[in-house]
Amino acid sequence: MVFLLCAGLLLHPQAGTAQRSGRAAFGQEVETQFQNALDHYTKGEFAQARAEFQALLDLWPRHPRSSAAALMLAKTLYKLQEYNLAIATVAQLYEGFPESRYLPEGDLVVGDCRFRQGDMGAAADAYAKVLRGAGDLRLRARAADRLGELVSTGRLSSPQKERIKGDLTSSRFEEVVQFGQVRWAFRLGRPDLVASRAAAFLKAFPDSPYAGEVRVLMRTIPEQPPVAAAPPASAGRPTRLKVAVLCPVSRDLGKELRDGILLARDLMPLVTGDTLNIVFEDSEDDPVTSVKLAQKLAQDREVVAIVGDLTSRSTVPAAAVANAAQIPLVTPTASEDGIASIGNYVFQINATPGAQGRRIAEYACHAGMKTFAILASLDPYGKHMAGMFASNVEAFGGKIVAREWYTPGTTDFQNHIQRIREIGAALAGRAVVAPDTSATGSDTARVTPAIDGLLVATQSSEEVILIVSQAGPHHFATFLLGGDGWNSPHISREVGGALENVLFVSKYFEDARDTVARRFREAFRARFGRAPNVASALGYDAMTCILNAIAAGGNSREALRERLVAGQDFSGATGRVLLASGERENRGMYVLTIREGRIVLADEEGQ
Repeated sequence: MVFLLCAGLLLHPQAGTAQRSGRAAFGQEVETQFQNALDHYTKGEFAQARAEFQALLDLWPRHPRSSAAALMLAKTLYKLQEYNLAIATVAQLYEGFPESRYLPEGDLVVGDCRFRQGDMGAAADAYAKVLRGAGDLRLRARAADRLGELVSTGRLSSPQKERIKGDLTSSRFEEVVQFGQVRWAFRLGRPDLVASRAAAFLKAFPDSPYAGEVRVLMRTIPEQPPVAAAPPASAGRPTRLKVAVLCPVSRDLGKELRDGILLARDLMPLVTGDTLNIVFEDSEDDPVTSVKLAQKLAQDREVVAIVGDLTSRSTVPAAAVANAAQIPLVTPTASEDGIASIGNYVFQINATPGAQGRRIAEYACHAGMKTFAILASLDPYGKHMAGMFASNVEAFGGKIVAREWYTPGTTDFQNHIQRIREIGAALAGRAVVAPDTSATGSDTARVTPAIDGLLVATQSSEEVILIVSQAGPHHFATFLLGGDGWNSPHISREVGGALENVLFVSKYFEDARDTVARRFREAFRARFGRAPNVASALGYDAMTCILNAIAAGGNSREALRERLVAGQDFSGATGRVLLASGERENRGMYVLTIREGRIVLADEEGQ
């Protein structure tokens, strides 16, 4: 089946000129020498790298690639412990390329050199300069880490700290210090300290650019012996069990989660004779509160599992505590990538951006698509989805021919679309796409697509609508691919009539007609007098996983973990729930499309 989309990835290619060809040849010579020097640097052959970076600068002092060569020369000199020469090279970088994007990284090199020379005040000044500048987030996180460590370890005098505080403002200074304290606790191998400091950081600075790095540290806390292991159950004797739920029960979404969990317990009573009590702890969706509650629950010998929390920011620190105490935690709604990788006791039910990228790649490749382009938001959702999509496309024998990134909030996508169009045109050779000549596009010429599928990786329905609207009046036979950012009635209303070649994945589909999902909706409405939402459904499925594990003999923390790791595959309120054997992240989700302005299942195999 071939569908048509209003977009023009196969617009007319631009012819190259002899002048451009000459510049390309010259540029290739510079690039080859730069890559050779870089190869020596990455191999640790610093003396050879130094000679080659210097030779490039001597031959082409004003070439655009020379700014990168100057930075790499400074980094190489740092590796060779030539600290004064490294600092002088950064100064030359400033002089020769005052607008270079590599200047903030040069400042970081200066800070590291001053640190090695024992001049902590000058090192702190350099790190603060990076933080005040426009370097990318990873670079600023490295500077914040170093400056925070200087303060946390008492290497700065009071006047030096006051000077830096004045440079950064008191709020930013405190943010950096707390970030450094989290990093320092991690280096000390103190998981308890990492968890408490990380939770305090996320509470004080929930919108910090370093919050993502803090969550990454939470995922790498090593497992510790359990604080209070539950006694082994006696064979044939009923056991009193508790499942604890962390969620903001005073908030609407917390109530939805709670009611889905209670419904699962009521509809699936244990046949083992064990007594199950569900206790709800109000986390207030606060990372610090969530950590304290997780620590308290770890001490309760009857608690065999924790469900929660509602959001990723509160789930990550609680999961780190639970994993260290070796108590299974199943998070129903948190969607951030990597939560399940915190440790062997953490399980994730909601579909992460990475899992969505993997699933849509698998579906598209099995449907026969071979070549793909990516247009992705430069945020964690877009990066994780695009990354997993690309790696799985390649694993299935497909090819990514174009990648375009945009910052969240972008409203003009014309340049991104044009670059993808040019690549499509080049791949298609002489293929020409005729413009639309009617309101319906019925007279549009159909061409063999050079790009089979375009992944639009964003969680914003508004960005989806803008991208589709700006894709142009030309038609081609290809597919738009996406994740749960496409699962919005707003999109189907705004552009649904023009889209008949969309495929996207989502964990929840409110019109699902499979028996279990329908039974869940009917039972929920009968019990609570209202329709369920996605939080209710995910809570139901998370509790179902735990009940299945208990029914299979998981009446202790370790036994329950083993039953979960063995795998779960069942039809739930959100469709198929699939925790493959040995995996802790749910892969089950719907594959959806838009037909006649309505979101529907792509096909009968779409789950």
